[in-house]
Amino acid sequence: MKQNRTHKQNQYERAKLIRERFVHPEFNVFKDPADDEKVREDNVKADVIKEDANKKNASNWMGVFFKKNMFFIAFFVLYSLIAIYYLAFSSPRFISESQFVVKESGSQSSVSGLSIFAGFGSGTNDALLVKAYISSRNLALKLDSEVGLRAHYQNENIDFFSKLPIDSTIEQYYEYYKKHILISHDEVSGILTVEVQAFDPEYAKLVADKIIDLSEVFINNIGDKMFKEQVEYAREEVVRAHGLLSEWQTKLIVFQETNKLLSPQEEGGGIVTGINELQISIIKQKAKLKELQAVMHDNTTEVLAQKNLLSALNRQLEEEKKKVTDSDNNGLNRLTVEYQELSMSVEMTSDLYRSALVSLDSVRSQAVQKLKHLLIVENPSVTDEPKYPNKLHKLVTWLLILILIFGLISLLVAIIREHKE
Repeated sequence: MKQNRTHKQNQYERAKLIRERFVHPEFNVFKDPADDEKVREDNVKADVIKEDANKKNASNWMGVFFKKNMFFIAFFVLYSLIAIYYLAFSSPRFISESQFVVKESGSQSSVSGLSIFAGFGSGTNDALLVKAYISSRNLALKLDSEVGLRAHYQNENIDFFSKLPIDSTIEQYYEYYKKHILISHDEVSGILTVEVQAFDPEYAKLVADKIIDLSEVFINNIGDKMFKEQVEYAREEVVRAHGLLSEWQTKLIVFQETNKLLSPQEEGGGIVTGINELQISIIKQKAKLKELQAVMHDNTTEVLAQKNLLSALNRQLEEEKKKVTDSDNNGLNRLTVEYQELSMSVEMTSDLYRSALVSLDSVRSQAVQKLKHLLIVENPSVTDEPKYPNKLHKLVTWLLILILIFGLISLLVAIIREHKE
């Protein structure tokens, strides 16, 4: 309505100007100069009014245009700012990727393609432990202390939206770390893939190498305490068995020195042999005595000598038997039993000592075989081109997000207007 009124006013002023110019007697020599002055003033006023009207029309047109296209203009400005940031100001991020598997020293040294895809059994659990360690806060702090990872991410040359704030807390640094140190685990092959993102390619490789070194130390320390306890226990058993063996050996030596016997069994065997020989000799001498008594009187010298010989042999036989079956502590039978007990104790402790030594060697061997290390499939490398941010992907993603947001806003505005009407 306002535009119609302005248009009618413009037409009225234009008609008035035409009447004043063409109806006025141009060639009247008696015209008044004051009339000419009035005409000029009217013409000036008409021009001013016309210019104001044109300005108002232009202003009204711009206002109507912005009002009708407000959402489109806001969308265009916002998306343009995002595009300018990614295309001109975003800091490039380089990656260094490495791949490895966790392997025990006792397993085969070579890894073929079939063995990789067959998995490593217990190595899967070790791989998951390494994955959790790389994603942990402890490694993030250790990397900061050893290679200055936090300071690198806070470099002033990095753009505002990409860098870690200077006054960031440990929690903020840890969250930033998890977004820039990515790790994945292939359950089929057991391969761990670590991707390190940094704003310098050489530094990305340095961090990737340090992660591999620290992960290998970590996986070795997992069973280190258990193996140390096993080795210590086996060593204590060896010391205890050696102490028992030394104790019983000392007792055996004391026994031998006290009784002047190297081996009661051997000496007893000699005594028994002597007793048997004496008994045989007595039998022979008795037969000879009977032979003499058959041809001689008992009072003859030969018979008496033979009787004396038999008497001496019997006394010697009794003495030898007494050595074996004496009821006091010096009886050979008692000495033999005591010696056998000492010998058996020495033999048992000797076997125990040998078994403890074998156990210690076995534990040490198992500890070496259970020692784990990382088998590198792909070493960290330096890349020539940045991988992040993926500008095309980011621009398309933001475009879809803005379309969705502005579409929802437009829908809500339309619903609100409809309810107001």
